[in-house]
Amino acid sequence: MVASIVMLLALAGAMLWDLRLGFVPGHRVSLLDAELWPIAILILFAIMACKAVLVIMVHLHGRWTARDAVVNAVLVLAAVGTLVYNNGHLLNPGFFEAVGGADGAAGAHRVVTIVAWFVIGVIALWDILDTFLKARRSRR
Repeated sequence: MVASIVMLLALAGAMLWDLRLGFVPGHRVSLLDAELWPIAILILFAIMACKAVLVIMVHLHGRWTARDAVVNAVLVLAAVGTLVYNNGHLLNPGFFEAVGGADGAAGAHRVVTIVAWFVIGVIALWDILDTFLKARRSRR
């Protein structure tokens, strides 16, 4: 439970850091696409808060239930859906120009975006399947 909440807080903190300061020394450029701010990011923060409440509820119940797994799946799909709804714009092309210069920035942006979407999909699928397996095991 604690690790899940710490990870959610770390993710929220990294998103706020990226918004305010960026991750490139000497450049104030965000890694996340500007189109995500503020609506999509606020929706993601709300989903993270709901996920934290779910984790606390599961801890209080002492186990995952099928209902908890369904709620988790809805939250995960809502988070991915929020990002997809933004036309798939996830990473800021300007970030890659600031890091590597204009040469190859578009190619790097494309490759890293594809990898990021793949990782997001794998993590979402793993999270959903894992909670349903935990709920199934706790019924036995």
